[in-house]
Amino acid sequence: MKNQSKDTMYGIRKGIAFYFNDYIEKDSIKTMIGNLINITGTKFTSKRAQDDPKIRLIRGGWERVFDNTFRNSTFEDSNVLMFTDGTKEALPTTKIYMNLWNPNKMPSIILINCMTDIEWDTIISFIHNINELLNLQFVSAGYDVVSNDFWYPGSAAYSLKFLQTMKYANSKWTEWFNPSYRLVANDGICCPNIIQFLSHKLWSPVKDAVNQSGFHCEQLNSGVLLDVLDHRDRMLFEPEKDVLFDRLSKLYQALRPIIIPINKPMFLKENEWASWQKRYDSGK
Repeated sequence: MKNQSKDTMYGIRKGIAFYFNDYIEKDSIKTMIGNLINITGTKFTSKRAQDDPKIRLIRGGWERVFDNTFRNSTFEDSNVLMFTDGTKEALPTTKIYMNLWNPNKMPSIILINCMTDIEWDTIISFIHNINELLNLQFVSAGYDVVSNDFWYPGSAAYSLKFLQTMKYANSKWTEWFNPSYRLVANDGICCPNIIQFLSHKLWSPVKDAVNQSGFHCEQLNSGVLLDVLDHRDRMLFEPEKDVLFDRLSKLYQALRPIIIPINKPMFLKENEWASWQKRYDSGK
């Protein structure tokens, strides 16, 4: 651990978190994974399934692993599977983590991380495609600080120290898989982001405030897709990071009625967590 470089332990990726309430159709999830592979060009090399504490090599391809993992599952309780192309020596270029079950008090979640050179319009198109496959409740896309799963828990702790210097980013630990958020994720969201999809249920309480803020919104059959990007000549452009953070702070204010307070995750001190929770209030 002490000899590992910081580039091996943690880094920045683009992330997309999908929360949805569906009876699980395995073919739909496989289609989603296939679409991700087409976008990123990755070849998954390792997996972690169910309660297995170890990351193991994929043998026979990801589809075979998927089929074998879920062959006898009824999805009446939590079913977990992760695919990654990362190693002990390198962070993944692409990773997908799935926690799937039939409609429950908590939604299913799929968290994807990919390289930062994947364009935002590609990510929006991907969300459009998945919206046709799944009954989406909330989708959030932006920058994530990620850690090397092979060096957990040390890598996770280091990554959250780094996260505090990247206030426009999020993480698996502070937001997407925070246990206190997942328990109530059907009722609200955990944070603003560069791109988000809100179901009609989530959109209704914030519609007027978001529209008054002037952010780009796209009406879909099942909800609204909104972002803080620049739209010029039918193209998307990311603003400078200080402008991006200012826009996220403004969006935070508009989305306040549906943002749910969440508890401190592992690896952060109380004062660090308090500062993190107030980052958009300060506007700095």
